Amino acid sequence: MIWPFGEGPVGAWLERRRALRDVQRIDALEAAALAIREDNPLNRAKVSAELDDRKSAREFLDLARKQIPRHVLTSPDTVGILLRLGDFAELESFAVAGAKRFPNQPHYLVGYALAAERQRNFDEAIRRWAVVRKKFPNDKPGYVHAIGCLRQTKRLDEAEALLRTAMRKTPEDLLLRIEQCWLAEARGDWATAYARWDSLRSRHRVGYDGAAQALQKLDRTAEAEALLEEGRVRYPTYPDIAIMQARIAEQTGNTAEALKRWAVVRERFPFERSGYTNPIRLLREQQEWVAADAIALAAIRRFPSDAEPLADYANLAHARQDWAEAAKRWAALRTAFPDRKDAQKEAQALAASGVHAGGAAEPRQTA
Repeated sequence: MIWPFGEGPVGAWLERRRALRDVQRIDALEAAALAIREDNPLNRAKVSAELDDRKSAREFLDLARKQIPRHVLTSPDTVGILLRLGDFAELESFAVAGAKRFPNQPHYLVGYALAAERQRNFDEAIRRWAVVRKKFPNDKPGYVHAIGCLRQTKRLDEAEALLRTAMRKTPEDLLLRIEQCWLAEARGDWATAYARWDSLRSRHRVGYDGAAQALQKLDRTAEAEALLEEGRVRYPTYPDIAIMQARIAEQTGNTAEALKRWAVVRERFPFERSGYTNPIRLLREQQEWVAADAIALAAIRRFPSDAEPLADYANLAHARQDWAEAAKRWAALRTAFPDRKDAQKEAQALAASGVHAGGAAEPRQTA
C-alpha cells in the first residue's frame, strides 16, 4: 500500500501506528489462545487456588511469572489467585502497578478494593469502591461491593441510597436484589426480609435459605423447615439449604438434631467448612471431646492448606486442660503455619504441662 502522505514525518508516524496496531492485535490473539491452553501455568494456578491447594497455586503462579510474565501481568485471573491465596500485600502492589500501566482495565482497581474488603478494612474498601465507580460507572462490582461494605459498617442509610442509584440502572439485577434482602435483615425487619427473599425463590435457589432464615426469626419454624425441605428437593446440590437446616436446629436448641444435620452437611458437601467448625463448637460446649477431636482431625485431612482445623484441634485439648497434648498440638500448628499468632497459648500449655519448648520436662521442686 502507498500511503497518501508519502515518505515524510506524517507517513512515518502512520507507519509506526499501523505497526503498533499489528503488534497489539497479535498480542491479543496470543493471549486469547494462551488462556485456553491446558498447559498454561496461570490456569493451573487458578484451578489449584479454587481447590484450596495453596501450595500448588503458589508454585504454578511463580512458574507462570517466569514463562508468561506479560500474561500474568494483564490477566484478571492473577487478581483472583492472589485473593484466594490471601496475599493481600502482593495483590495491592500488583493492582496499583497495573492500574497505572493499564488505566482502562477495571480488574486492577477492583482487585485493589477487594484486598481491603477481604481484610475487613471496610472504611478503606468503601473509599476504593468509590474510585471504581468514578472510573467505571457502569460496572456492577463498584456498587454491589460498596453496598455490602456500607452494610457491614452499619451505614445503612448510605447503603440504601447507593442501592437505589444502582437499581435505577438495573432494577432486576439479582445481586442488587440480594443486597436489598440483606439490608432488611441488617435493620432487623424480618417481615420485609422474608417478602424480599420469597420473591427471589422463582429466580434463584438463594431465596429458599434466605426466606427460611427470615421465617425462623419470625418464630415460624415449621414453615421454615417445610420451605427448606422443598428447596432441598428442588436443589439437591446446593449446600446452603442443608446448612440452614442445621442452623435452625441449633437456633431452636435441639443440639442432637443439629449434630445429625451437620453430619449430613459433611457427608454431602465435604468441602463446606461450616460442616466441621459448627459441630466442633457444639461438641466442645457439651465436652464431648472424643467426637470433637474426630471431626477436627477429619477437617485437618480435608483442608491441609488451612490453619483453622489445626487451631480447632489444639483449642480442644486446651479447653479440656490436657496440657501436654495441647502443647503438642499448638507446636504442630506453629510448625505448619509459623505466621499464626497462637504462640502465647502454646507457651501457656507448655508451662502448665511442665515441659520446656525443647521438649524436656522441668525438674520438680522438692520440699
